[in-house]
Amino acid sequence: MNVWLESGYQCSDHGPCYEVGLNDPSEHPEGKHQIEIHIPVAL
Repeated sequence: MNVWLESGYQCSDHGPCYEVGLNDPSEHPEGKHQIEIHIPVAL
C-alpha cells in the first residue's frame, strides 16, 4: 500500500478506514482470510 500512496495519493480525513471479511477462513483450503481494505484517499 505504501508504494501506491507514494505515487501521489494521500489518506483522507473524510471517512473511516475499514476492512470487509470476504470468507470464512475455516473453509479456505489453506485457512487464509480474504479481505477488502477500504481507505479514503485524496489527490
